[in-house]
Amino acid sequence: SAPASLGFYNTTAEIRDVAVSGNYAFAAAGKEGFVVFDLRNLVYPSTVAILESEGSQSLAVAISGTLAYVLERSFSGGQGGLRVVDISDVHNLRTVSFSPFDDTGVDLTVVGGTVYVLNYNGFIVFDVTNPERPTALCSMGMEQGGGLAVRNTYAYVARRGGLSVIDVADPASCTQVGTLNLAGSSTSIAVNANLAYIGQNWYTNGLNIVDITNPQRPRTIGFLATPYPPYGIAAANARVYLTNFGLRVIDAQDPSHPREESQMVLPGWPGNLELVGRKVYVAASFGGMLVLRDNPSATAVIPVSGGTLTAPFDQTT
Repeated sequence: SAPASLGFYNTTAEIRDVAVSGNYAFAAAGKEGFVVFDLRNLVYPSTVAILESEGSQSLAVAISGTLAYVLERSFSGGQGGLRVVDISDVHNLRTVSFSPFDDTGVDLTVVGGTVYVLNYNGFIVFDVTNPERPTALCSMGMEQGGGLAVRNTYAYVARRGGLSVIDVADPASCTQVGTLNLAGSSTSIAVNANLAYIGQNWYTNGLNIVDITNPQRPRTIGFLATPYPPYGIAAANARVYLTNFGLRVIDAQDPSHPREESQMVLPGWPGNLELVGRKVYVAASFGGMLVLRDNPSATAVIPVSGGTLTAPFDQTT
């Protein structure tokens, strides 16, 4: 009910996505490249290493074991690729492979030896059991992809006009098995248990709660309007964290009647976020990387350029 800022790191470029493993945060930092932060001192995270990608920018990242999977886009746009990075020694990052494709990356998820990639205009499944030679197993067109989540043998894609459910039980033959039409465009998605939480943009901004007990027939069971579209969503234990020019915490214990528990002003343009235990790691674009946690403190003091930002918050502010 009262999230508080633990730490802040101001980068020279925008932070587009962040993944956390152990004592380190791995960030897709746009034009700055792929950045590793040491989190052992959460108040003052420090940069450990940067892997620059000449002529391209890093958009999204996922971690599995000692490998990082980074989605990239060329500065000119229209061209993208999947970079596999060896992070076994965080002080000495090494590119293992790079697989180009003719599209702009949006989101990705890694499960075992499989990487699921959502582009602006398509969905691709890669076999990365040999990370030096990723192999595209299947692909399908997708209109204006917004977010991706994978649970069991299904991939859930937030896209323009709603939700697509893709059967990936056989990664070499992905098949769309379910759809759900939603107003406007779907901006982001998180899946927890038998529920999907989908951000909505355009006609009405807000959070859709969708029952996916039957992936072939997803159905909307709840909706909460928000002032701005949710750009990032994370969910656990019937609580939903979403970003839209700040952080909003939603109580979804009754998924048909979600209610806002709290909100918190954040610097920059908060986007993708990752939930690890009771800590929330936020990629805040030009606002840097933020680390938040539940705290009964009355205020949060956030370092910003030229000084600090003191953000009061309680149940309603």
